[in-house]
Amino acid sequence: MTDTRAEKMAQEVERTRDEPTHSPDGVDLTLVRWMLSLTPEERLEVLQSNVGSILRLQRLARGVATKRFSARQKK
Repeated sequence: MTDTRAEKMAQEVERTRDEPTHSPDGVDLTLVRWMLSLTPEERLEVLQSNVGSILRLQRLARGVATKRFSARQKK
């Protein structure tokens, strides 16, 4: 049975508990370590999911902007 991404991240956080969580310039090292613990295929799945979320947010934002513009035009 394969671990879910959340389980893998929890395992990685536990494994690196004594290591710093952030670099001096503010980079979240736990996320870097987690991504490096994934296979290339799993990394691609995470990134594709993130892109899908961004595209959904953009569509929603355009819909809200269009509705606001239409409401102003009616006044």
